[in-house]
Amino acid sequence: ETLTRGGYLYVSIDYRLSPKHRWPACREDVEDAVAWTKTNIQNHGGDPDRIAILGYSAGGQLAFWAAIRDRPPHPVKALVGLAPTTDFLEDLGRRGGPSQALRDLMDCGTNESFEKTLLRLHEASPINHLHAKLPPILLIHGTEDRSVPFQQSLHIQQKIRENRWPVPCEIHPIQGAPHRQSEWDRFDESYKRKLLDWLGKHL
Repeated sequence: ETLTRGGYLYVSIDYRLSPKHRWPACREDVEDAVAWTKTNIQNHGGDPDRIAILGYSAGGQLAFWAAIRDRPPHPVKALVGLAPTTDFLEDLGRRGGPSQALRDLMDCGTNESFEKTLLRLHEASPINHLHAKLPPILLIHGTEDRSVPFQQSLHIQQKIRENRWPVPCEIHPIQGAPHRQSEWDRFDESYKRKLLDWLGKHL
């Protein structure tokens, strides 16, 4: 609704799910969808040189990967993460280890060593693969998110600043909001205007 109101053409990406399909099948699907969009969007009234990618939660992780691994022509111009999962290792202590769903996604066998599981999770976490050629980033995140801690977005911004990469990275916190996006409007609807203004600036 927000993107429609802003006059944007958008492509809704789907991807294969675990446990039937294991990592990196979901990432490959998103990368294929981005490639399709670059090739075909002109046929639908879009501009391949003004593409942003946006993802929520697990979709945010995949949106980050699409930007991290983006290739010419028509580089992605903007990345929006809505409570994105960017670090699988960040809250393992709080959770008491990786969930079964996460182990299924990463195809971690029952007899696999904990060290090997940690390595898989490290390699799949976007925060460990950021680089200086990323597009501008907007992170929208509830400060009381218990599924993907708000701290993950802070760490993305911090890593970019510490490396002095020329990547604009802005965080728009939704004070008091939980992880579920459908509940955000109860706390603050200004993130919708922020999203449209930010996309207008970078596209």
